[in-house]
Amino acid sequence: MDKKQARSALLSAALALLAVCVLLAGATYAWFTFDTYTKVVPMEARISDGDMNLLISESRKGPFDVSCPLNPENYAKVLYPVSTADLDVFHLDKNQNGEIVTDYRLATQEDLNHSVIYGTVYLKSEGHSCDIFLKAPPLSLGSDPQWLAVGRLGLQITGRDGKKLKFILRLDGLGQTGTAQTAVTVDSTGSVVVNTAGQLTNDPSEPISKYLYGVGTPTALCSMRAGEIARVDYWLYLEGCDTACIMPVQERQLALQLGFIGRRNDADSTDETMPTTQNR
Repeated sequence: MDKKQARSALLSAALALLAVCVLLAGATYAWFTFDTYTKVVPMEARISDGDMNLLISESRKGPFDVSCPLNPENYAKVLYPVSTADLDVFHLDKNQNGEIVTDYRLATQEDLNHSVIYGTVYLKSEGHSCDIFLKAPPLSLGSDPQWLAVGRLGLQITGRDGKKLKFILRLDGLGQTGTAQTAVTVDSTGSVVVNTAGQLTNDPSEPISKYLYGVGTPTALCSMRAGEIARVDYWLYLEGCDTACIMPVQERQLALQLGFIGRRNDADSTDETMPTTQNR
């Protein structure tokens, strides 16, 4: 189909409604020097009218609808800063020389349960193929500068063919972070994270605005064929190697909502729908 002749419709899927109260207590620098308490608060999800072509469910077996409960596999109660280059392997600190972390250890499953909020939902493209983007609104990840400077959203999207697409997204594109405070806490210069081998490597994270529909010319996270079901795994965490991962990120009240939107290239509709997940 000639794209110039195709009419497009927007179909949104809003993922999570998480209100996170960040209450940090303790020392000054990144990694093990402070703890984070998170509290998840139910919030209402709203959708626009329109036909239901992009649907969402907490189970691959459905039911698929414009909304579904959000039940993360893990709600961490006390978060410790972690670092990852690929979302597969996370690390914590091991040794520290003064204010500088010099060595790292592999995070255990118990560590992750105390460090990261993670879970899974499923998207379904009903009757049409579409390209998937993030969309704000309904996407909202708070506005606190210190949180936006240090927070990370990880996504892994697995389609029908089993191919996995991974994204580590920085949140600083969602607000002003010029007042965020920073400190060097790792023995390296520039933007780094800890890789699978426990060594510092270049930070692979990307600005969330790159995939945000309505901001410039966004890049699609993925494409879904008609009838396809995609698994979406998500992680929410503090990147310990980020220079903003220090004491000033204490006591931040965060209202978090993640939204997807599908751009459909069909000539038969221009309706919009916003399937959502909501915490119940």
